[in-house]
This record gives sequence, C-alpha cells and structure tokens, in this order.
Amino acid sequence: MSVTVTVAKRRNKRSKLEIMYSILEKVSNGGKKTHIMYGANLSYDLTVKYLKYLSEKGFVVEDNGIYTLTESGKRLLEVLREYVKKKAEFNEALKKVWEILPEEKPQRKRNGKVENTNTAQQQN
Repeated sequence: MSVTVTVAKRRNKRSKLEIMYSILEKVSNGGKKTHIMYGANLSYDLTVKYLKYLSEKGFVVEDNGIYTLTESGKRLLEVLREYVKKKAEFNEALKKVWEILPEEKPQRKRNGKVENTNTAQQQN
C-alpha cells in the first residue's frame, strides 16, 4: 500500500541581519519601543534584546522613550538595505532556476530515507 504525504512549505525565518534592518528602518524616523515592535513584527522580548544590542554597539540612542539612529546606525542601515535588496534578487533568481528545473529540487533525508521536498512516498 502506498500513501502520498504532502510536505508543508516551510516559512522562511528572518536572519538576525534582516531583523536588525527592520528595527533600524523603524528607528530611522524616531520611534517608541511599541511602534518599533509592531513595525518590525517582533515580540516584546526580541525587541528589547535587539534594541539593547543596537544601543550597546552605538547604532541607536534612546531619549525619553524615543529611539533614534546615530551616524553609525545610519551607515549600518544603508549597508543592510543593500544586503536585503541583493538577497531578494538572489532569491528571485533561485526561484526562476527551480521553475526551470523542478525535478532537480534537492531531496532531504527523513528517518534515514531520502524523500522529495514536495511529496513523499511511504510504504506500509
């Protein structure tokens, strides 16, 4: 007996650099912690963690609850903006490659057995 199992598409997680970019974008116009948190789509704990890190490194400053960028924060934001843009371009090119070569998608191992990333055949 053969059963077809559909493997759910995995949601891409943001990298630390992408999270910092989101925060710096929100801070670039000045913002309160909750504004940054919602705008960057982060939990409160992660927002606090990243704002603390960025503050300690001298990229953002806080004054009366309002966060703003320092000069080095502005430079970092520009570099991260370029990184995010190039990563998106790369991902688009990769998507086009997989459209042309769908049968060549990488396979992964599960329980010692190789399975296609789209569907898996299980023998009972």
